[in-house]
Amino acid sequence: MESGKRLMDRTARWDAVYRTKAEGDVSWFEAAPELSLHMLDAAGVSASTCILDVGGGDSRLVDQLIARGLTCLAVLDISGAALARARTRLGPAASVPTLHAATVNTARTPITAKKRMT
Repeated sequence: MESGKRLMDRTARWDAVYRTKAEGDVSWFEAAPELSLHMLDAAGVSASTCILDVGGGDSRLVDQLIARGLTCLAVLDISGAALARARTRLGPAASVPTLHAATVNTARTPITAKKRMT
């Protein structure tokens, strides 16, 4: 288990990245996460699939999944600042995924996605 100070340092570091850099200024930015979408397609993901995006932060993957009709989505990231940017970018669609500021090792509450009936 990670020490509290080390986790706080990592959280502060990633929050600073997302507060000071635009999405195009980071090496991992993809306007369209094609490889991830291709892999999900190959796995048979459909509108009824539930997905947990670990380390999703400000990724555009959740946007693409919402656009494909998925409603059972959760995003987990160490950076609350990254999740805030995603929430702002998504606008009204931000009500679809649940966003969790934590790591896989430190999440204290159940990681859940809201299943929506359409």
